[in-house]
Amino acid sequence: MIGVELHWWISNKMSRYIHITPQSTPTATYAAIQNALGTGDSVCLDPGVFDINYWPMYRAPGQMIVGAGRGDSSGAAITKVNYVGPAGGKILTLYDGVQHYSHCSLENVLLNGNGLANVGIMGHDDISAVGCANFSARNVTIIGVNYGVNPTNVYLGVLRPEVGAFAHNFNFHNFHMYGGGYGFWGKGEPHTLSGGCTIQGQVLAGVRAEVGARLSLGDTTFSANGWDIDAYNAQQISAFGAWFEESTQGVYRAQTAHSVDLLASLFHTNNAAYIMELGSSAGRHNFSGRVADSTHSSLIINVNPSATGRIDTIGTYPLRATYAVSGDPVPMQVLNT
Repeated sequence: MIGVELHWWISNKMSRYIHITPQSTPTATYAAIQNALGTGDSVCLDPGVFDINYWPMYRAPGQMIVGAGRGDSSGAAITKVNYVGPAGGKILTLYDGVQHYSHCSLENVLLNGNGLANVGIMGHDDISAVGCANFSARNVTIIGVNYGVNPTNVYLGVLRPEVGAFAHNFNFHNFHMYGGGYGFWGKGEPHTLSGGCTIQGQVLAGVRAEVGARLSLGDTTFSANGWDIDAYNAQQISAFGAWFEESTQGVYRAQTAHSVDLLASLFHTNNAAYIMELGSSAGRHNFSGRVADSTHSSLIINVNPSATGRIDTIGTYPLRATYAVSGDPVPMQVLNT
């Protein structure tokens, strides 16, 4: 009885979407998706490969795009959106050339930039001085976003000087991205990753947090990125139960004031010089968890003498810190066990 009721609920729920199937050409497929979004209703992308030669644009607040399954880093997926348009484009955007749309969502789909896209999801387009908020993505994979300068899987807005002219309150659950320059790049607050997200193979940084950004990274896995987290005067960066492994530059870098809590996490880097670089930043920083025995360094450098915080890690090579300029050991290292 429960199974029958669940099947009815799913069928009834999905029947309220405009269903789209792949068309005979990328132009026709893009037109079908965009025409459906243009109605303002939510859209279901049925199983198949959707080759598109331009980027679909949300067209109404609260609009949903739902696929049938996101697949993995191999590119195999039940529902796959495959960008084959002009080099340097986007795969999907919340901006339609007139305004951004808030409270929208994306679920159960693989987005493939196909080596042609410069942005995966454009959460905020810097053309507009108005921001947007409350986007959510669940069970989504992004691959192949690696064309041009600073290719970015999720762009949250950086360039506009106006207060609020960027994305706010974006939430990602079971969200995975492989390859590119940046995983997430932007300002805004409070962006959240949860439910076992993966940020892997980003040449520049898994996360680049600009001035005023606030991010909660949950149980996110960072693997084989340049920097795992590159923070520019971020308001707050926090992670609990995260996994940082095989970065080429380090786990965390800060500039000027900041607050960071990386707790109950695993720390590892392939950088032999240091694992974190705090840039003589005023602020507070707390690190706890285990340092992998295979890490190439466990040294945190350039701690500001006025900064507060503590280090509480275990492992053969626990995290240890040195002050900026003098290079003297930071007293809080006595908390290492």
